Amino acid sequence: MTGDSKEKQNAEQVEKTRQPILKTLRVENLNDLVRKGLDLGYRVFAPVKDDRLVTFEQISSPEEAFLDGITSRTSPKSVLFPRTERIFSYKIRKDEIVVEDNADISQPTMIFGCRPCDAASFPIMDRLFQWDYQDRFWIERRKGMVIIAVSCLDCDDACFCTSVGLAPDSTEGSDILLTLVSRDQYLAEVMTEKGEDFAEKTGLFDEAGADLDKETATKAVREKLGKKFDLDKIKPWLDENYEHEFWAEVTRMCIGCGICTYVCPTCHCFDLVDEAHYDGGAKIKNWDACQFAAFTVHASGHNPRPDQISRHRQRIMHKYKYYPDNLGAVLCTGCGRCVRHCPMEVNLIRILKGISDMEKAGVGEE
Repeated sequence: MTGDSKEKQNAEQVEKTRQPILKTLRVENLNDLVRKGLDLGYRVFAPVKDDRLVTFEQISSPEEAFLDGITSRTSPKSVLFPRTERIFSYKIRKDEIVVEDNADISQPTMIFGCRPCDAASFPIMDRLFQWDYQDRFWIERRKGMVIIAVSCLDCDDACFCTSVGLAPDSTEGSDILLTLVSRDQYLAEVMTEKGEDFAEKTGLFDEAGADLDKETATKAVREKLGKKFDLDKIKPWLDENYEHEFWAEVTRMCIGCGICTYVCPTCHCFDLVDEAHYDGGAKIKNWDACQFAAFTVHASGHNPRPDQISRHRQRIMHKYKYYPDNLGAVLCTGCGRCVRHCPMEVNLIRILKGISDMEKAGVGEE
């Protein structure tokens, strides 16, 4: 590791481990928080409801934000990692080629109203986009981003954040975490320098008293969530059971639609496409998915993952074995979107519970 890399890692660790500054925000000032962000020149993204569909979109007024419900269908990862974007384009003019860079990617951005499971996805993804290659698109957007998350006070059967080391009031990844502790007041945990700077600029936060209890506010949802599997048992079983018949049993219903990867806050597969015209062209980055049949097809026609069982196994192995092996973090925050929105009811919680139970029972390949 280079000196610069060590310095950067140390700075990130300090940011991660600093003690939160406790403040309060009155419920009546919540909309003013968004207005202030807009006034300060931030692009603001928040959950937006259209009929029954809740997605993460850019908003121009606080009234557009929808903070009820469990989670949005889509995650805020597209703010940093768009579904499709132009890396660069070029024009052919007589005897020269003129290259045009992407538009400004360092605009100040505020993510407002995401849940802790979504906020926690960003530091997990930071590891990837700053690993063997420094992805300037992710890094520059990340520098100008402030994340204001809101603790969960309810959950459904698809939620499992507590099973992957998080919680409905986890501060991981948030610059400011808001928890509703009374009818008229949020406890605001200011976790980073960016969050502190933003809070000061708004002038809307007050110092917190000693009587505010976040644990009591989120106790009911914690008890409802419980623990759905033993995370410590997952990777040891995956390490030894690549060819186990269990994979065919639990993933044969998968149809390869890819919705689990597209709604996931931590899936990050993408493809690069060259679009050429008679007088120029562009290189485009598009979301892709390991669940698609053509994802690993070689130029020869050979496909090392020839069926949907092997492709679904890859997704689970990536999240719970390969990513921890390479980058030291589970590639999952327990948001439950893959469970909630799978059209074939392929249930990741059930799969992980089965793996956990087999490891405890000593069941594996012979």
